[in-house]
Amino acid sequence: MHKKAVVQDIILPKDRRLLMVSDIHGNLNFLQGLLKKTQFGAGDTLFLLGDMLEKGPRSLDTLHFIMDLCRTHTVYPVAGNCDDLVPEFVLGDGSGDAPFFLRYLSVRPESTIRQMGALAGVDRAETLEDLRRLRRAVREKFREELDFLQSLPTVVRTPELLFVHGGVSDEEHPETLDAWHCMKNDDFRSQNVHFRRWCVVGHWPVTLYDPCIPS
Repeated sequence: MHKKAVVQDIILPKDRRLLMVSDIHGNLNFLQGLLKKTQFGAGDTLFLLGDMLEKGPRSLDTLHFIMDLCRTHTVYPVAGNCDDLVPEFVLGDGSGDAPFFLRYLSVRPESTIRQMGALAGVDRAETLEDLRRLRRAVREKFREELDFLQSLPTVVRTPELLFVHGGVSDEEHPETLDAWHCMKNDDFRSQNVHFRRWCVVGHWPVTLYDPCIPS
């Protein structure tokens, strides 16, 4: 499904500490430990730069923790390519994307979709009919979670900063860009784009930019 990037424009209050973290990937213990170590509190602003879910063991718990955090603190999450999997699965046509999801769910038993399915009483994803049952079950039982994931912006923009998971090619009109390419934008630093804002991204591990820099 091709869709345009969604941009959220905000104004940051002065003299607030800004914290940014990307690619939590279902590692809730890491996220909670990081927030504790940085003493994150009501006076801070937290940016979650995408890929909050998938690959790690506690994606659904991480999602619920982030949803609660957004209710009580100043938090701006943006969508990463892995966060887009659940909405894409639920909104899919049930046949055209079946080969991808049958393959993905077979090798990712810890995936958010499989975790949701288990709680909804659907623990199989081996056939097209399994996928249809799983879609229905997730759609019915996890409406609040789906609404949250579908509401995530692709880009958060301030007068001085851009926050996006992968990267953008246009800072003034990112809403004209393909959302997927903003989320899965590999090797952004080497693309030789120049903006007047700082562009803060995740997605691409630091060591892939320079293997001599430990991270």
